[in-house]
Amino acid sequence: GFRHYFKHKSESTESSPSGRHIGHYKAILKNDDLVDLQVAMLNIGLRTGQALDRWKKTISVMLEKDKGKPKLHRLRIIQLFEADLNFLLSLVFGHRLMTFARKHCNINESQYGSMNRKQAQSAVLNKILTYDIFRVTKQDAATTEFDAAANYDRIVPALAMIACQRLGLAKKPAELMYNSLIDLKHQVKTIYGLSAEYGPTADNPLFGSGQGSGGSPTFWAVIADILFNCMDSKGAELVLSNPGGTIVSARNEDGYVDDTALGVDGRDGNVVGRMTTAAQRHERTLYATGGKLALHKCTWVLVNWLWCNGNATMETFSEAQDSTSMIDTSTKLTLKQSENGESVDIQRLQPDQGYRTLGIWIAADGNPQKQLKILQATVSHWLECVTNSSLRDLDRQLAYQSFLRPQLLYLIGCATIDHHDLKKMFRPVLDELLHTLGLNKNFPLALVHAGHNWMGLGIEDLPTMQGISQLQLLLGHANKQDRTATLIQIERDYLELAIGVGRCPLMEPYIATLE
Repeated sequence: GFRHYFKHKSESTESSPSGRHIGHYKAILKNDDLVDLQVAMLNIGLRTGQALDRWKKTISVMLEKDKGKPKLHRLRIIQLFEADLNFLLSLVFGHRLMTFARKHCNINESQYGSMNRKQAQSAVLNKILTYDIFRVTKQDAATTEFDAAANYDRIVPALAMIACQRLGLAKKPAELMYNSLIDLKHQVKTIYGLSAEYGPTADNPLFGSGQGSGGSPTFWAVIADILFNCMDSKGAELVLSNPGGTIVSARNEDGYVDDTALGVDGRDGNVVGRMTTAAQRHERTLYATGGKLALHKCTWVLVNWLWCNGNATMETFSEAQDSTSMIDTSTKLTLKQSENGESVDIQRLQPDQGYRTLGIWIAADGNPQKQLKILQATVSHWLECVTNSSLRDLDRQLAYQSFLRPQLLYLIGCATIDHHDLKKMFRPVLDELLHTLGLNKNFPLALVHAGHNWMGLGIEDLPTMQGISQLQLLLGHANKQDRTATLIQIERDYLELAIGVGRCPLMEPYIATLE
């Protein structure tokens, strides 16, 4: 509860416009009377629905999205709330409500953000597996990547509280949160100090729960749950099954906070028309909740197969219309912005064009070249920072473990990069690590990668790290038997036919060599 939250909170974390920052709360943790008093005050708010006056104030700070480029449209606004209010929001909404909802309220499976025991990699893996199945089955299809604009800042407090009560929240905590948001007074903090206070009026109400609030992830999750249910009520536009039809995956979208992927299958020749209808439905449903799509940031991909002498290739939209194509590829995906009625042509990507989704670069044709370039740039940037610094050898090793290694692990788990390319990319990093240990770069790799129990250095091999990450994802989803596991089983069955082995391809012998 209270002690656990503030004990593990960093004292340097910015909070509390009133000045009661986290350090004050950490200082009272050993005094039972002061802790009991603070908890009693919080319980009064939960039981009466009344918010303290200091809970109705927030300070907004602006952070650069692009370092060194403080452009107005590329600033991330973070709102600082009272530390005890944020604790209350994290406990009641972030933990208790979401735990209850997952157990008893059947949260839509399309929701991956703000959910315990779910991760962003799973949403990306769903897209990769879907593209794999498209390529194996050679079916026409289309996918769209949506990006919601300032989703936390457009949440309607009344709607969010109704959505929370729908999943089991009591009335008084909902009133407490509504009362603190509806009268919220704002100030902007810059290098010149604090701005004048401003807030909502009868003519100009201000919405949003604030990016920096412990309750915002939950508020968005409960609203997105309604959005996904509305989309599913019209039927699944993306239905995939194994060759025997015994395993079926039927869905519309996969969403992670403000990023959502929508797909339609090739059940008919009207792929673009069905995609337009489904995408417009998503846009209007989101707008009805107070949200808005940043249509200029949305993209889509059309998977259209052209056949020639029994061979199929993905058509690019620059190629001429072929007589074997079922789809008019000159058709654009045009959506209307509900806010102003403006029609916007969504940017279309080539099938071989890598695009970024949740920090990972993928392509419809499965090529990993864009992801490889990003990894190479990440490694080069780390090497440049380390070699030009005055860090000690031990600190350089820590820089690898704390900064570079986590970045690589997140990316390579969903990537299919060739082992040779991974080794070539990682070699300069390995040389730097060996140098910090006082070893020559020609030190035997068998000892470099061997564990400490085998008298080795225990420096992991990047292809091995990739394999372990992929196995963890495979086994984790197989144990959960979730949507991703279903897609894996469907692809496995198709690969059995494509390869012609008659059993799971993972059962085939494979000998790895250490280069």
